[in-house]
Amino acid sequence: MKRELFLNEKKIKELVSEALQKEYKEIEITHNEQYELILEVKQGYFTEHISFFDEKILNKLNLQELGLKLDCIGIYENEYAYKPDATDEQKMNIFNCDNLKELDE
Repeated sequence: MKRELFLNEKKIKELVSEALQKEYKEIEITHNEQYELILEVKQGYFTEHISFFDEKILNKLNLQELGLKLDCIGIYENEYAYKPDATDEQKMNIFNCDNLKELDE
Protein backbone atom coordinates (compact mmCIF):
# COMPACT_ATOMS: atom_id res chain seq x y z
CA MET A 1 0.00 0.00 0.00
CA LYS A 2 1.26 3.44 -0.91
CA ARG A 3 1.52 6.15 1.72
CA GLU A 4 1.74 9.88 1.11
CA LEU A 5 3.81 12.26 3.17
CA PHE A 6 3.30 16.01 2.63
CA LEU A 7 6.18 18.38 3.32
CA ASN A 8 6.36 22.08 2.61
CA GLU A 9 9.48 23.51 1.02
CA LYS A 10 10.55 25.18 4.26
CA LYS A 11 10.79 21.80 6.01
CA ILE A 12 12.59 20.27 3.02
CA LYS A 13 15.16 23.09 3.03
CA GLU A 14 15.68 22.66 6.78
CA LEU A 15 16.33 18.92 6.33
CA VAL A 16 18.70 19.55 3.44
CA SER A 17 20.61 22.30 5.23
CA GLU A 18 21.19 19.93 8.18
CA ALA A 19 22.13 16.98 5.95
CA LEU A 20 24.55 18.94 3.75
CA GLN A 21 25.64 21.38 6.46
CA LYS A 22 24.71 24.39 4.34
CA GLU A 23 22.83 27.54 5.22
CA TYR A 24 19.08 27.61 4.54
CA LYS A 25 19.38 30.67 2.29
CA GLU A 26 21.90 28.88 0.01
CA ILE A 27 19.34 26.23 -0.98
CA GLU A 28 16.68 26.50 -3.69
CA ILE A 29 14.23 23.81 -4.73
CA THR A 30 13.42 23.16 -8.38
CA HIS A 31 12.21 20.31 -10.57
CA ASN A 32 13.86 18.99 -13.72
CA GLU A 33 12.15 17.93 -16.96
CA GLN A 34 11.10 14.62 -15.41
CA TYR A 35 9.58 16.55 -12.45
CA GLU A 36 12.20 15.14 -10.09
CA LEU A 37 12.99 17.24 -7.03
CA ILE A 38 16.37 18.91 -7.52
CA LEU A 39 18.21 21.01 -4.96
CA GLU A 40 20.29 23.95 -6.08
CA VAL A 41 23.01 24.67 -3.54
CA LYS A 42 24.77 27.98 -4.06
CA GLN A 43 28.45 28.20 -3.19
CA GLY A 44 29.75 31.66 -4.08
CA TYR A 45 29.47 32.02 -7.85
CA PHE A 46 28.82 28.31 -8.36
CA THR A 47 25.57 26.36 -8.15
CA GLU A 48 25.58 22.64 -7.49
CA HIS A 49 22.56 20.54 -8.49
CA ILE A 50 21.84 17.65 -6.12
CA SER A 51 19.09 15.08 -6.39
CA PHE A 52 16.83 14.81 -3.37
CA PHE A 53 17.57 11.07 -3.51
CA ASP A 54 21.13 11.75 -2.29
CA GLU A 55 21.94 9.31 0.53
CA LYS A 56 22.81 12.04 3.09
CA ILE A 57 19.46 13.74 2.55
CA LEU A 58 17.42 10.53 2.69
CA ASN A 59 19.18 9.51 5.90
CA LYS A 60 18.21 12.84 7.46
CA LEU A 61 14.59 12.36 6.36
CA ASN A 62 14.72 8.98 8.16
CA LEU A 63 11.73 7.36 6.49
CA GLN A 64 12.84 3.86 7.48
CA GLU A 65 12.08 4.70 11.09
CA LEU A 66 8.51 5.31 9.96
CA GLY A 67 8.50 2.00 8.08
CA LEU A 68 8.49 3.74 4.68
CA LYS A 69 10.63 3.62 1.54
CA LEU A 70 10.59 6.64 -0.77
CA ASP A 71 9.28 5.85 -4.25
CA CYS A 72 8.85 9.27 -5.88
CA ILE A 73 8.24 12.94 -5.11
CA GLY A 74 5.67 15.15 -6.78
CA ILE A 75 4.39 18.70 -6.58
CA TYR A 76 1.23 19.01 -4.54
CA GLU A 77 -0.93 21.08 -6.84
CA ASN A 78 -2.60 23.41 -4.39
CA GLU A 79 -3.40 27.04 -5.19
CA TYR A 80 0.23 28.05 -4.51
CA ALA A 81 1.97 25.31 -6.51
CA TYR A 82 3.08 27.41 -9.47
CA LYS A 83 2.83 30.94 -8.09
CA PRO A 84 6.23 32.65 -8.24
CA ASP A 85 5.48 34.72 -5.12
CA ALA A 86 4.42 31.76 -2.95
CA THR A 87 6.40 31.31 0.25
CA ASP A 88 8.29 28.15 1.19
CA GLU A 89 5.59 27.38 3.74
CA GLN A 90 2.86 27.47 1.06
CA LYS A 91 4.59 25.27 -1.55
CA MET A 92 4.01 21.60 -0.81
CA ASN A 93 5.53 18.39 -2.13
CA ILE A 94 4.07 14.88 -1.94
CA PHE A 95 6.41 12.05 -1.02
CA ASN A 96 4.92 8.80 -2.31
CA CYS A 97 6.25 5.95 -0.23
CA ASP A 98 5.95 2.18 -0.08
CA ASN A 99 5.17 0.54 3.23
CA LEU A 100 8.26 -1.54 4.15
CA LYS A 101 6.21 -4.17 6.00
CA GLU A 102 4.26 -4.95 2.81
CA LEU A 103 7.44 -5.03 0.70
CA ASP A 104 8.90 -7.76 2.97
CA GLU A 105 5.88 -10.02 2.52
